[in-house]
Amino acid sequence: MILRSILLFFCCCFYFTAHAQSPDVNALIGKVKDKLNKVQDFEADVTIKVDVEFLKAPESKAKLYFKQPNKTKLESTGFAMLPKQGTGLPVAMLLEGNYTALYSGKETTNGKNLTIVKVIPASDTGDVILSTLWIDEKRSVVEKITSSTRRGTVQLDFTYKEYISLGLPSTVKISFDLPNFSLPKTLTGDIGGSDNSAKKKPPSKQVKGSATLTYSKYSINKGLSDSIFTDKKK
Repeated sequence: MILRSILLFFCCCFYFTAHAQSPDVNALIGKVKDKLNKVQDFEADVTIKVDVEFLKAPESKAKLYFKQPNKTKLESTGFAMLPKQGTGLPVAMLLEGNYTALYSGKETTNGKNLTIVKVIPASDTGDVILSTLWIDEKRSVVEKITSSTRRGTVQLDFTYKEYISLGLPSTVKISFDLPNFSLPKTLTGDIGGSDNSAKKKPPSKQVKGSATLTYSKYSINKGLSDSIFTDKKK
């Protein structure tokens, strides 16, 4: 609680020293959420490429299921888990609860005018302490998120193609800097393969790496059953 209060204090100080004509960030976030709320559920094919120094992993195929507000399931024979901040609709899930949003400036990247917004969750019990969003005001989509969590940092970079009107990305790159004990087994070499080179131990307590998810064959708003997200006991 103390840490969250300190973060809020410094963010507020930054806010009041920023440009006097700052945009209404709550209205901006509202437009992003309105777009995402059009998606009640989806399933998609996902190609996963992991890049971690100690892990030799082949490109994997998976099926991703998502249902509002926060149900996510990834089916794959090669990968069972990824850092949870990067799958499903990560922007919608980040903005699901109560939070404080503060304007933090402007930035031009690849010809896009982006508005930077700091988001501090109201709850002190979640994993995310502070997130920074780079929002494309013109298209009402989030281009990038960096999140400071209790275990490390995660960055998400989004690209959009044919489903930008619904805020659904074509690719998501998840970059992480996390303690090796907090990584899923599938990102520490325990992926059930026979190649011993894929089972090297992490070289240090803190592990940096990335995973790129490429989406295809979206099937949207087909009324996915809740039973899809129920773990079936063998």
